[in-house]
Amino acid sequence: MHSFSDIYGNALLLRHLQQAVAGGRVSHAYLLTGSAGSGKRLIADTFAKTLQCEAGGTEPCGHCKSCSAFNSGNHPDIVYVRPTKKTLGVDDVREQILEDVSLKQYRYCYKIYIVEQADTMTVQAQNALLKTLEEPPAYAVFLLLAENQTAFLPTILSRTVLLHIRPLPDTMVADYLEKKKGLSPAESAVYAAYAQGSIGQALDLLEDESFQQMRQEILEKLMALPQAKKERSFCGQRIWKNIKTICVFWI
Repeated sequence: MHSFSDIYGNALLLRHLQQAVAGGRVSHAYLLTGSAGSGKRLIADTFAKTLQCEAGGTEPCGHCKSCSAFNSGNHPDIVYVRPTKKTLGVDDVREQILEDVSLKQYRYCYKIYIVEQADTMTVQAQNALLKTLEEPPAYAVFLLLAENQTAFLPTILSRTVLLHIRPLPDTMVADYLEKKKGLSPAESAVYAAYAQGSIGQALDLLEDESFQQMRQEILEKLMALPQAKKERSFCGQRIWKNIKTICVFWI
């Protein structure tokens, strides 16, 4: 769990983060952008867990006190910042970051702030955070997670390392669903086609009752088509063959 080697796709981005860890060149602020379900939180969690791991490698060991604390959801030096309302307001930034960042880390190398829905930050909130990004404590690392890069002030963008998470090929999403969720190749192909390159969206579709209902309705309509008679034309045979292929694909 939370290992770089287990993350699908975006190999260059992951390599950049691992090389930063290996070379001791960790920046004080990163902006990870990508669509919903693209893996922003997973990558941020894995990076944070690796940075705090007592083994000091480019993968979290999963067994040290730091990794165990992370796995339990109670790591003292990894802070999750979330909006208390629809947007991440100036009070959120002050209370969850600014009033806390002046306190040194509890035990581990860094004090890491994972800011979720960072692109909902108001202009006032961004300006409040700006001074800390300009003069951060040596131990502080900020991981801003966002879907929309254009929501940020140029001054914020200039003080972060920008990392864009790209959509995955459908074949990679399907491969994940087969290996991790036990779906058949045909089922995996269907969900991958609708997931738009996002494993997270594919997983959401697995739990989406409306999608399941739509899939079932299409199946029923296809299967309800009358079979052509034996004397149907060659063209008709080809059409019916294609229909049956679609039915198998959706099943």
